[in-house]
Formats: sequence, structure tokens, C-alpha cells
Amino acid sequence: MLLIGDIHARWNGYIDILKSSGAKKSLQLGDFGLGFPYGILDIDLSEVKGTHQFLRGNHDNPKVCRKSKHYIGDYGILEGDYMDGMFTELMYISGAWSIDKDWRTPGVDWWEEEELSYQELDEAVQFYIKKKPSIVCSHDCPTYILSHLYGSRVIPTRTGQAMDAMLDYCKPNYWFFGHHHQSFVRNIGGCTFVCLNELQTLDISRRISYEVEIT
Repeated sequence: MLLIGDIHARWNGYIDILKSSGAKKSLQLGDFGLGFPYGILDIDLSEVKGTHQFLRGNHDNPKVCRKSKHYIGDYGILEGDYMDGMFTELMYISGAWSIDKDWRTPGVDWWEEEELSYQELDEAVQFYIKKKPSIVCSHDCPTYILSHLYGSRVIPTRTGQAMDAMLDYCKPNYWFFGHHHQSFVRNIGGCTFVCLNELQTLDISRRISYEVEIT
């Protein structure tokens, strides 16, 4: 499976990635661009072979995303062959908090439900505890990781804190995310955390190392 960082409605670049990679499966990690900034309600991927889905980020209209046939969902599990052909479970979780929400317009370029509700996040945590996935893909990351990205400039969010609760129970082998617009690979406490920058890609059919090449 090919993972793709934030695209922010750069549809031509996204489709070029799908075509040039030849990936049969891909998962875009949020800030796909549906409903914002151009009011696009869905994307036509009929010219691209395979199954290509996306998570919902904070810059996606939740109602528009949930109507798209390419939206993977708010949270759930994918089962398949990942990491050198090993059969494993991949959990995905959508949503994130916007640091600039005070400068945005509700219903136009900001949505109150950009994060899952407390109840939905609690359900996602319980789902995680039940499934104990080997891999997690999300738009945002646990608060636990933010200090490694930003030093002391950490703003806790309910999404990040819910993910902290997941880590407190058990750590996956890998956690992939976008949102923070930087490239980052680090093994912390036995879990390899990977942040993809905008339009960066990573094939997770192979093992990830500190020196992994993110294209």
C-alpha cells in the first residue's frame, strides 16, 4: 500500500502520483481537499486502476467526505499484507484540530466536527484496545510525539489525547500521519513514527528504517 501526505486539493499532483507509482492500493492521510478550498464534492479516479482512499483531515468538509466513495471512514480496520508481505491489521482514524480556526469561517473553511467527538474518540480508543493493530494511520498524531516535532510548543487536543490513551494501552509497530507538513521518522518507545510532508509518499510494503527514503 502507498501512503500519501496532505494534498490540499492538488488533484493533478495526486493523480500523477497514483499513475506514476502504479500502486494498486493507496491511502491519503488527510487534508484531501473535499469541500475546501474550491468546493469540490468528489474526485473522479476512474482513469486510475486500483483502490485509492483517503482519511479526513481538518481541512476537509466532514459531510462532503462522508458522501465520497473514496472516503475510508472516521475510524476502522484494514486487513491485508503489509511490511514484507506479513498479514497484519492497520487501524485508521480521521480528524484533527485546526490551530488557525479563529481566522476561519465556520461552514466555509472550518467545521466544528473537524475532530471526532469525545464519544466517538472514546469508541475509537475502545476499538483500538480490542483490535491491538500493528499499524496506525491517522491525520494527526499522539500528543506524546508533538514534543519531538516542536519541542516545548505543544498544544494538546482531544484527538491527540485520545491517541495517547491508545499508546498507553499498547504500542503498534508503526504509526503514520500527516498534518504537520514535515518529514519525520523516529522509533520512540518501540514504535516507529513517520510523518509525511505534503504530497510525499511511502510504500509500506517494506520495512521502515531510520534512513527510509520518503519520496
